[in-house]
Amino acid sequence: MVCVVPRKWEHLFQLELVTLKEIAQHDLLLTRRISGQGMYDMILEQFEKNGHHPNVILDCPDISTILTLVSAGMGITIIPKSEIGEV
Repeated sequence: MVCVVPRKWEHLFQLELVTLKEIAQHDLLLTRRISGQGMYDMILEQFEKNGHHPNVILDCPDISTILTLVSAGMGITIIPKSEIGEV
C-alpha cells in the first residue's frame, strides 16, 4: 500500500514510512468496491485494530478521481502500490 499526499503537503510527511496515526490526522479519500469486501474495509480494519479513527470524507470506486482530488489538496489516500503506474 502507498499513501498519496498532495504535493503541497509533502513537507508534512518527511519520512518514507507514514503511520496510521499520521494518516488519521488528515482527511482521507478511499476507494470502495461497489459490492463485497475490498481494500476499503481492510484499511478501516487496520485503523480500528491500532486504535485510530480516520476522517474518511469520500469513498469512490474510481482511483483516478480520488488521485485528482488528492492532487487538488482535498485530502490524502491509500492505494495499492500496483496502481501507481496504472493511473
